[in-house]
Amino acid sequence: MRKFLLILLTFYLIILITACGNEPSLEVKTEKVSAADGALTLTHGGKISFSSEVMVYSNISGDVVEKYFKDGDDVEAGQLLFRIGSKEAESELLDKKKKLTESMTALAKEKAAKNPVAELEADIAELQKDIALLEEAAEAGKVFAPIAGQMAIDNLRLGAAVKANETVLAKIGSLHPAGVRFEVTAAGKNFLQAGNPKVSLKLGYGPNYNRAGHL
Repeated sequence: MRKFLLILLTFYLIILITACGNEPSLEVKTEKVSAADGALTLTHGGKISFSSEVMVYSNISGDVVEKYFKDGDDVEAGQLLFRIGSKEAESELLDKKKKLTESMTALAKEKAAKNPVAELEADIAELQKDIALLEEAAEAGKVFAPIAGQMAIDNLRLGAAVKANETVLAKIGSLHPAGVRFEVTAAGKNFLQAGNPKVSLKLGYGPNYNRAGHL
């Protein structure tokens, strides 16, 4: 005879649920169950959804060049999440800063030698202007958490293309307890209850969720 066992997970989980009902499949498994003949592992595909999600967008277009959190992390309001830009712009900024340093060194030498420096000073001014514009663009590409909460598990990856105010970079949700129901045999139920196992979630696309639960 098979019975249903309800696992109440005392962690909090954010799962993206699309309007058309294509929810991600979750695999639930118990870990490290004490028993003389080893550990018992149970798996079951399921779907869980939560409300109160806030979308995160970028004010500029580009690519995701930096990501400062892991999927499922708790974040604070105002915490830096992403940096949007391009590798080309980063390389250009580094190159111009290098040229500026070299030009400043050359300027000091020319002044010490009492040589004309007007042209060199003009070049330096142009470099400083370019650097300021590039740094301003880099600053505009920083994306911060609009609220405190927990990051979803399906956020954009590094290198992904982003359209300003259109592409959803991530979702942040408030924290809610999750419950998962799956079917086990009577013997399996007794074994689980006696063993006091730990419970974890393995997400449908591969990684384990980073919070533990209990029966």
